[in-house]
Amino acid sequence: MPQSRRYLTLGDLQDDETLQAVFEAAAESVRSGTAQARRGEPTGATCLVGGDRLVLASGVLEFVLLRVPADEFDAEAAKAFVEQARQLLGWNQISYTLRCWVETRLCEGWFHNAGTRWQKEWVRNTEMDPSSLPPAFFDFACYVALGELKYGPSYAFVSANEIFGWVSALGSDLPARLKRHGSGALPPELARFRTDSVTATANDALAVIRLRVLEESKEAYGTALGYLIELLTTTEFPRTYAIEFRGPTKTYLPIKGLPKKGVHQFFAAAAAYRVFVRPSNSTLGPPWVSSSGTAILKTSTAPCRAPSRSSPSAWLTQHSHRWSWSTCASWTASINRSTGSSSRSMWPSMASRPRRSPTWLLV
Repeated sequence: MPQSRRYLTLGDLQDDETLQAVFEAAAESVRSGTAQARRGEPTGATCLVGGDRLVLASGVLEFVLLRVPADEFDAEAAKAFVEQARQLLGWNQISYTLRCWVETRLCEGWFHNAGTRWQKEWVRNTEMDPSSLPPAFFDFACYVALGELKYGPSYAFVSANEIFGWVSALGSDLPARLKRHGSGALPPELARFRTDSVTATANDALAVIRLRVLEESKEAYGTALGYLIELLTTTEFPRTYAIEFRGPTKTYLPIKGLPKKGVHQFFAAAAAYRVFVRPSNSTLGPPWVSSSGTAILKTSTAPCRAPSRSSPSAWLTQHSHRWSWSTCASWTASINRSTGSSSRSMWPSMASRPRRSPTWLLV
């Protein structure tokens, strides 16, 4: 280890196996939830405490995942460890190491890189038989892909789809099953939702919400908006997602250049009603439906003004008890100049994270 560096990496362990106890101590602290994250000098890299030494956090993850023989790899144990690491460090701190694991375990040997070192293009080696690969590898690789969708930046769906593609190319039907049925992590009442006026399905593997309004009414759109809010604020549904919509009103948001997508049809129709979704109330079950099964709405005749550019946080504090999602849709659309290659473009940043400061409304 260079004298200027005050933390250990996996390379140091490979050079000196006596350091294994340090790595094991750091890994055990993650499993037990007692890990301490520190900045390692001189680079400021994120490290974990292992006994009386600092270990590079990504090195601890590599130690746990890569040094296990293929026939002993336990996908569930690996997922549990990564969940602990994610909660401690954040997904962005561990996603690169996880993708490297996928490439090492699934790509190298079974694919060849037709690209460059920095821009890889994995092409399947058809002469290689992947039947010896353990199912646990496919299970964990799909877990990484789902993590990219749930916790990664908006462009991480590209990485997720690549991983799903590699797993499928190696003969596993797990990606196809996930895309048909989702991961199973969503509550059943949110994965499939139905009333007399609204039907909806949510697939967290595809990152798609399919929404259908059966009748044109304020209650129907209030129920639909309430469903979206509940799904996107109470679950770990992917941050980047698409809304596929079907409804009786064929109008679209009147914005020049905005494509005629279902999501823009939905919010144009909803904006015709001044719909306010009732805040969550545990005594009434799901916040968008009363105990009798009817939509719970609040309406207002007072205008709901857009936030001031100078004080969006103050606006949020003042109006947080009665967000008008249909009205906000028109604000969002008016500042969104997406080409609309998919319906991921306009609403997700607002609908999926209403808990945060609404500064993203302003341009």
